[in-house]
Amino acid sequence: MLGHVRMGADVMFLLLLALGPLEPQAAPFEALVAKVSVRLEKIRDFEAEFVQRVHRPAFRKQIEERGTVAIKKPGRMRWEYRSPEQKLFVSDGRKTYFYIPEENQVIVSHKPAGALALTDDSPLALVAGSKKLEELFRIEPSSSPAETGGSVLRLIPKTPSAELAGVEIEVDSESGSLRRVILVDVQHNKTEFVFEGVRENRGLSENLFRFVAPPGVQILLADKGLPTSR
Repeated sequence: MLGHVRMGADVMFLLLLALGPLEPQAAPFEALVAKVSVRLEKIRDFEAEFVQRVHRPAFRKQIEERGTVAIKKPGRMRWEYRSPEQKLFVSDGRKTYFYIPEENQVIVSHKPAGALALTDDSPLALVAGSKKLEELFRIEPSSSPAETGGSVLRLIPKTPSAELAGVEIEVDSESGSLRRVILVDVQHNKTEFVFEGVRENRGLSENLFRFVAPPGVQILLADKGLPTSR
C-alpha cells in the first residue's frame, strides 16, 4: 500500500516537472485595468451616439442632450448635438470651432482642447491623445452603480486638477471598451457622457474634422474676444 502511495507521488512530481512552473494569475481588477489600457491604446478612431447629462445641484437642475461623436487621434473631434438644440463642436487638432446655428455664430479657439477642456485630467483625452491610462491616472475600483451593465473605475489624476474633483469611467467588462465617462468639478457639478453603438478603428475621413463657417455667420475669436463676420 505504501509503495502505491509513493509511486503516485512520484508520478505527480514528474508531471509537475513536465508542465513547468505555473504562471501566477492576475487578480480580476488588475486584469480589467490591463484590458482597458490596451483597448484605449489601440484606438485610432472612435464613433458613437452619446447622451450628455449635466447635473447642477446648486440649481437643482439637470440638462440632457443627445447627438453623435467622432474622435480621431491625434486630437481631432466632432461632437454633433441634435437635441434639444443643434450645436456643433469640431477640433482639427489646431483650432476648435463651436457653432450654434440658432444664434448664427461660431466661437473659434486656438486651443486644441477648446470648450470641452480635454486636458490630461479628462479620460476623453485618452481617446483623442497618445498618452496611456497609467501615465495619467491611478486606477481604483468604484462603488458607483453601473448604468450600462459594465464595470466602473475611479481615475485619480497623477497631476492634481484645479477643476475636477472626481473622474470615473464605465467600461465593458469583457472587451474593456469605453461606455461612460463621469466628471465632477470642484463646484460639485457632474457631467456624464453615455456612449451607445460604439464603433472603433473604421478609418474616419479627415473631412469630418474640418469646419467651414457658412456665409453670414458671426465669428467670435475666443482668444481675443473680438467678433468678426463672414
